[in-house]
Order: sequence, then C-alpha cells, then structure tokens
Amino acid sequence: MDAKDLRTRLLAHTQVKANLFDSTRFLNMCRLGECPRKLAQEMLSGVEPNDDLKVRLWKTQQAEIDLHVRLEQILGKNYIGPRPIQGMDGSVFGYTDGECKGILLKFKSVPDDEALPNGRAPNNHYWMTQALMHFGRYKKCIIIYESRTSGRIRTYEHNYSPEIGKECEKKAELVISAVKQGKLPKCACGKCNSR
Repeated sequence: MDAKDLRTRLLAHTQVKANLFDSTRFLNMCRLGECPRKLAQEMLSGVEPNDDLKVRLWKTQQAEIDLHVRLEQILGKNYIGPRPIQGMDGSVFGYTDGECKGILLKFKSVPDDEALPNGRAPNNHYWMTQALMHFGRYKKCIIIYESRTSGRIRTYEHNYSPEIGKECEKKAELVISAVKQGKLPKCACGKCNSR
C-alpha cells in the first residue's frame, strides 16, 4: 500500500457510503420547488452524480448526523429522528431530518459562512419544507443551517401553507403523469432549453 492507493480506496469507500436518492423510482418531494420538466427528465433518464458530488454528499451527511446527536442531547425524549414520508401511493418520497413535539426539523449543512442564508431561507428550501409538511401533515417546520467551516448556525421557521402544499401536489401529479407517458412536461424555469 502506498499513499495513492490509500487515497483511491478511501475515496471509493466514501463514494459508496454516500446515501443517494434513486431519481428513477420515486419523485423526491424535497425537490418540488424545481422545474417539472427537469424532474421528469431525471426520472426518465436517471442521474449519475460524479465522484466529487458523492464525496460532498457524504460530508454533508456526516455534518447532519452530528446535528442529530446534538439534538438528541438537548431535546431528549422530545426529539424523534429521521423518518420517511410518502405520498401519492408511494410515488412521491422524502425524509424528515427529525421532529420535536410535532414540529418538522430539516437540516442543511453548507460549506462555509458565505453559503448561510441571510434573512430568509432560499425559495427552493421553502418549497421543500412545504412539500414535507404537506405530505407529512405537519403544521410547522424549523430549518437548521450549519456552516461546516465555522459551525455557525442559522434557523428559519416556516408555517404550513395549504395553497403551496396543493401546488406541490399538483406539480407532483404533473411530473408523475408525464413520466408514465414517457413525455416531458412544459418547462417552468425557462432554463431547460439551455441545458
């Protein structure tokens, strides 16, 4: 064994450990804030993340596991860890990161302080929390951001919006129907033709 061999083996192990979502089997409800055409395309053709992305996902998962441990310590028996959420006969799938006294918790590990949201959560994260609340029947969500470089934490609170929840469900129906027909729905982002 030499340094290069050890690096290769360590990277290969890390990439296997990265918990990836199979975009061809289910619609990821956490992505319902994205363009329906992009979501359908990924369900029809699949997505093969490159090795760098797999390593970054693993680092994100490690940081989120650490958040779980800390929340268990400070919230005790009130904290419930991650659980799957399904909707639309199992066609739409997602995970909570935890919950406390009926409040959904979602974690976002970001690379550095500059990636921490300032003032409010990004729009796609807002839609993610709305979709999880809709299909998981939560009334409130706290999204926790943590910088992996400094450990700084920001939190944002979202209340469930039935209107946005219904929009998430309509978009999911559109994507699933299009995939069943082997077609792509209309682009809603204006960027699909440039990809």
